[in-house]
Amino acid sequence: MLLGQFATIFSSVSLLFALPGILFAAVGERLTSTEAWTAEHFFVATTLTVVGVITVLNWDSVFPDWRDVLVLGPLPVRASTLFLAKISALFAAPGLAIVGLNIFAGFVWPLFFASGRGGALGLLRVWPAYRITVSAAGGFIVCSVLAVQGIAVNLLPRQHFLRLSAFLQAGFFCLLLSLYFLEPHLESPAALTAPGNQHLLAWLPSYWFLGLFQQLNGSMHPAFLPLARRAWIALGTSVFGSGVALLFSYFRMMPKIVEQPDILPGVRGISWSPNAGDSLKSAITLFVVRTLLRSRQHTAWSSASSLASDLRLSWVM
Repeated sequence: MLLGQFATIFSSVSLLFALPGILFAAVGERLTSTEAWTAEHFFVATTLTVVGVITVLNWDSVFPDWRDVLVLGPLPVRASTLFLAKISALFAAPGLAIVGLNIFAGFVWPLFFASGRGGALGLLRVWPAYRITVSAAGGFIVCSVLAVQGIAVNLLPRQHFLRLSAFLQAGFFCLLLSLYFLEPHLESPAALTAPGNQHLLAWLPSYWFLGLFQQLNGSMHPAFLPLARRAWIALGTSVFGSGVALLFSYFRMMPKIVEQPDILPGVRGISWSPNAGDSLKSAITLFVVRTLLRSRQHTAWSSASSLASDLRLSWVM
């Protein structure tokens, strides 16, 4: 039921994105190279951001917690089975987002992105190139989040990781939205080749995968060559890093989950209380902030992880 609701939402958004393309095709409108690059970058950046946000919202579903161990531990379920179930559930929602967001828009808009040098073959080439690009962009952001989370799990004691987890989750969430809404528009040839923009382009993943699409589509401009190279390097590094981090995390931390509490006792330090008006509002604000930072079970993100939890249990059972 929940998967169907997600699919309906993403498909509806994809249909809205596809309507302008249908109107352009009906009137025989053609896009210039800069306009095509702008549209390509929009779809790549949107897919990357939506998949990243879903992954961040499923933050607490990546690694097993004490409930998984207590519920599934007595059952004849191997650790490898639990590991595969977790990973499958984690990738289910981002995969659904990639397919749903591009089910209509990914069919209509690539008609305007086809390379004019390949004729009919170029038109057939653009669809798989587009699908591979958005899938690679989504896979990159998912694996990057997993790699960072896995490194933190392996380097920090479990209780300290749980304290840091809320900050990492909020940081990723803010970073994704900030990049999506605040990154500059550099889709023109002049902006892509300007020496002053090269350092900025090196830190914007959406432009890396825009270059990857140009490479796969056969419409490579020389300015996209270093961007496509960064996309391949980033994708390979994130996949390798997340795989190693997850393997180490699962088979290293699972025996320690039941032995160690999730919450550490409070440490006395600098006393600070937010001023939210009167004493009652300040007390409520302080209680909410401390609860969010103290226990992962009370974070605002926990409700979004129910989808992954349901998928994981259905896989195992």
